[in-house]
Amino acid sequence: PSVTSSMKSLCEHSSIKFTSSITTNGYLLSRSLFLDYLHSGITNFQITIDGLRHDLTRIACDGSGTFSTIINNIKDIHDLSNDYKYNVTLRYNVLPENQDTSWYDYLGNLVKDDDRFGILIRPVSDLGGEKVKYLERYSAKDWKELLNFHIQKALAAGLKVVNLSEKRPFAKACFASFKDSY
Repeated sequence: PSVTSSMKSLCEHSSIKFTSSITTNGYLLSRSLFLDYLHSGITNFQITIDGLRHDLTRIACDGSGTFSTIINNIKDIHDLSNDYKYNVTLRYNVLPENQDTSWYDYLGNLVKDDDRFGILIRPVSDLGGEKVKYLERYSAKDWKELLNFHIQKALAAGLKVVNLSEKRPFAKACFASFKDSY
């Protein structure tokens, strides 16, 4: 946050609009750390969570699951007063073997009616590394056909679907794939 705070201060001094975003798995994003980030000028957060089967693909170094910690952090952030202005995008990575759409209902019960939260639905992509080579992934054609199904399930659960508001030319590219992203 100190680098972000410094940049925010420089921008304010020069009458330049400052925005900052982070992408995280949310595991360490406690309410107090979230507020530190928010006060430093980070107002856009993307938290990657892989649905109700998250613990099968996202495990901690000690082999334990991470889902309940991340969900508790999301609940704590969601419970902040509406006076706090921020956007949280919950990125849901869909694998072919994970078609349990009850995730949308679960998430809808957690954050619906809060415009600060939205869901971004994406297929798992190969952005490098060895582990992804062992995952079954969608072809572009299959995913295009399935995406609308997932969007409809998310909308029925009362979620704001970020996929529907993407207008930037590189919106479908993951920032993790850009060499200058931090």
